[in-house]
Amino acid sequence: MPVVVFFTDRRLEILQENKPLYKQHQDAQTLHQFWPLVMDKYLAEFPEDDKPTPQYERMKTTSGKRSMKRPEGIEKPIREVLES
Repeated sequence: MPVVVFFTDRRLEILQENKPLYKQHQDAQTLHQFWPLVMDKYLAEFPEDDKPTPQYERMKTTSGKRSMKRPEGIEKPIREVLES
């Protein structure tokens, strides 16, 4: 299966430009303050990437817990992609 690279060209540049700021927040343990700043910059240039997550019912695992796996065709929101 081919690897799909989402962050290319300008999308990747935005992330790379913010590496020093990321490191500062990482050292200060304040990444929760970093992500909104980067999200705003990123989504200002690529508003089409801010898609809402469709509603779907989570399946249950064999142990009866709700599965974290997304059904096929349900993409991860860009905000989760950037934070991971």
